[in-house]
Amino acid sequence: MSDPSGKFHGEQVLVVPTRVLEKALVNSNDFFPVTNFSSPSQIMPYAEFHSREDAENDESIRQIIPYVLIKRTVEGQKEYFLFKRLRTQGEERLHNLYSLGAGGHINPSDNQTSDPLEAGLMRELNEELFLPQDFCLCFKGWIFSTIDPVSRVHAGMVYLMDVIKGEIQIKERDKMIGSWCRQEELIKCYNSMEGWSRIVMDCIIRF
Repeated sequence: MSDPSGKFHGEQVLVVPTRVLEKALVNSNDFFPVTNFSSPSQIMPYAEFHSREDAENDESIRQIIPYVLIKRTVEGQKEYFLFKRLRTQGEERLHNLYSLGAGGHINPSDNQTSDPLEAGLMRELNEELFLPQDFCLCFKGWIFSTIDPVSRVHAGMVYLMDVIKGEIQIKERDKMIGSWCRQEELIKCYNSMEGWSRIVMDCIIRF
């Protein structure tokens, strides 16, 4: 399919057949911990690059998205970085919604490395954010959901970034704003969050 609007600029993105994920992620929930496809690289034998224009309208495949939850601990209290996607952000279905996840698509340029999933994750983080001096990343599991139209054509690799030293700052300030929030503050934004962030709230962030 062509992209007459030029919205996706001919972008190619990494996808995996929905049936493969359905078979591996056998559960009644939307979040699947590391016991299912315990390493993200396990998807690579099934993965290939497709036109994003096609993938956005094809529920038989899922676009693979690194989705990074950012946390720090201040005076014994956990805080999470909460984004708000502005109307200038590319995915119009997520405009003005709150998000707990940073990240984006895996592109063919990431495939030139030994680990395209990690390369894509770090590229997206560096495009969106000024990263802290010291942090650790831990893979937490998969989001595989039909909660909304966006979810039905994407699958999320969920990571937790634990900030040890330094600060997070947004580069794309014309597309997103954000700030640190304590767990109790996140509850107030729950109904205005994108679907994946509600899943993260329900399954990873414990109150």
